[in-house]
Amino acid sequence: MFTPNATPSEATETPAGLKPFLNLLQLNDPGLRALMQDWLHNVYVADDTAAAFVDRSKLPVGACLVTRQGHVISKSGVRFFASDSEQDGMLARQQEIENITKQLRAQHMLADEAGVLAVDARVVIGRVGRKFRGSGPANFAVRPYPSQWQRHIELKDGWRIYARPIRPEDEPLIHGMLKHVTMQDLRLRFFAPMKEFSHEFIARLTQLDYARAMAFVAFDEATNELVGVVRIHSDSIYESGEYAILLRSDLKGRGLGWALMQMIIEYAKSEGLKAISGDVLADNTVMLAMCRSLGFEVKSDPQEHDICNVRLTL
Repeated sequence: MFTPNATPSEATETPAGLKPFLNLLQLNDPGLRALMQDWLHNVYVADDTAAAFVDRSKLPVGACLVTRQGHVISKSGVRFFASDSEQDGMLARQQEIENITKQLRAQHMLADEAGVLAVDARVVIGRVGRKFRGSGPANFAVRPYPSQWQRHIELKDGWRIYARPIRPEDEPLIHGMLKHVTMQDLRLRFFAPMKEFSHEFIARLTQLDYARAMAFVAFDEATNELVGVVRIHSDSIYESGEYAILLRSDLKGRGLGWALMQMIIEYAKSEGLKAISGDVLADNTVMLAMCRSLGFEVKSDPQEHDICNVRLTL
């Protein structure tokens, strides 16, 4: 299911003094090691936050250091791990935060060309609220699989559907479902003719950061076949999300699209998003009619007249 993007000889050289996270793992299976190497690219480890602040200047662009306490330090920010009790976690880290603040305050910043020397810098660290506002764990650096979003749904004709969050291993199932989607429906979904789907393309659809995106896959309970997918990706400030939906063409018109749209709206509300939006081709009359029935505002795109912008305020 996984093909590494680069051979070992093509791998990025580890910066001097940094310890790759991957080196901590004992992986005998070549395929699994290749997968983890891709996931943990540019992730390094530090014994504690003090060591991380010393080594952060060595980090390449987009890289980060992870401490044994679970804190994540990048060149431009610090993300603290909190225990299950936010109050207890803050109290337990009070001394550590004070020490980090002193270290940051003492760091010197030199601007070579401008000739400006700053001998003091101040960082104010306040209480961090729950990043993830849903029903799952909210304090992990990486959000775990949201199993609480599994659903059994019965549609109006008695059709029973099982829906759950997508997993990386669903890639073959996505390929199988796409064989039952017409070229016209693919055009309406992807805004262009789609003749084939590469591993890399499907991997981007199945390998999600659940802190920023969600996709629900729907299965026919009688056959275990994948029959539909709905997804949402939040914006950079986690206030609104853009949705997309795709069903098997031979199973449209039975209420599955309506059920999946209601499920993604329920999810967006639980996450505290303020709105859901999307772009729909003007000739996708079925999707536009469903959006209007769900309460979406539908407007023609001012720049591209063959596209409609839809938005639902939550």
